Amino acid sequence: MIEEMYAEMNKRKAYRNEEGMQSNHGTRISTSNERHLLVVENGEVLGLLDIAKCLHDAIARMKKAAEKGKSIAAAVEGVEKHWGT
Repeated sequence: MIEEMYAEMNKRKAYRNEEGMQSNHGTRISTSNERHLLVVENGEVLGLLDIAKCLHDAIARMKKAAEKGKSIAAAVEGVEKHWGT
């Protein structure tokens, strides 16, 4: 069922095995209209990834990490001012 859905969404199936290069598939996704990626193990479809959602989630995590980094930098700056270093 999932394979049939994927075939309709993207006529050119592509996959990356454990030995494959992630960057190669990432390049293909970014230069085509592919928006979903099948998760397959031993020939069995385990799931379907929504690439846009994965990207959105990764950006949100990066923004959160950047905010934490700014907070830490501000705290260090405050300590340095307090101790005069």
